[in-house]
Amino acid sequence: MLPLDTVLQLVINSAVTGAIYALAAAGFTLIFGVLRIAHFAHGDVAMVGAYIAVGLLAAYGAPAGVGSLALVTAAAALACGLLGVAVERLAYRPLRSGPDLQLLIAAIAVSRLLQSLVQLTAGSRIHLIQRPDWRPLELAGAYITPVQLGILALSVAVFAGLHVLVLHTVLGAQIRAVADSPALARSQGVPVERVIGVVFALGSALGAMSGILIGLEVNVTPTMGFALVLKAFAAAVIGGVGSVPGALLGAFLIGAVENVGAWFTGGLWKESMAYTVLLLVLLLKPGGLLGRQAYGEVKL
Repeated sequence: MLPLDTVLQLVINSAVTGAIYALAAAGFTLIFGVLRIAHFAHGDVAMVGAYIAVGLLAAYGAPAGVGSLALVTAAAALACGLLGVAVERLAYRPLRSGPDLQLLIAAIAVSRLLQSLVQLTAGSRIHLIQRPDWRPLELAGAYITPVQLGILALSVAVFAGLHVLVLHTVLGAQIRAVADSPALARSQGVPVERVIGVVFALGSALGAMSGILIGLEVNVTPTMGFALVLKAFAAAVIGGVGSVPGALLGAFLIGAVENVGAWFTGGLWKESMAYTVLLLVLLLKPGGLLGRQAYGEVKL
């Protein structure tokens, strides 16, 4: 039986990790839900967002605070939103009518291109995102840092906003219409291409936030996007491909498995345990925990 403080610490760590993965998974799933594109460059767009944050904070010069981190996160999310639109228009849109394999190759090419550009401009060494030097807070023997509290608060705010946007706005209705049938949506006067651009911008902005939060918790490297997109993809599959709530559930499940697994194995099997859960879900419930058997069903 684990002590209460250990259990509480695992819960805190799992929630923080899950929140970071959930932002990336929500963006990945939004894009897949509308375009049926496995956007494997998503993690590298997030990586670019993290590097933008590193550069802006370095240019700012002063010690990082709540205000500067918020402004930098917003600026990086906006920049990556524009980057996402550019990727969709230049790399995906010309190939959309072709075989799915072409889109997969394009995604891999964009991923490698972004990695190479970052390595050319920022180098290959590890970077750290400056963060406030605040003392952690103690809660019944467990500890949570103010940065971790900020991660949880940002995630809750973003998910609440995403819920309202998708389910209670005109744009959200258009997104759901395009996800169900682009041709039918176009026949009803929905500006399909504009909606697709908005979805790519929104998904990329969510990815940028995830990349920045990883930088705050760990570090920033040019190859961090590959691991992140694998977690986002795994979360999407575990929850049910095309289901944003399912992706969030899958992300928090992966966060819990990683942290509990790291506690018992010392981190040795941390990565493999997360993908073991993915394999078990695929074997026992191929449609995902909240999905359906047919992957064509999209639930935003």
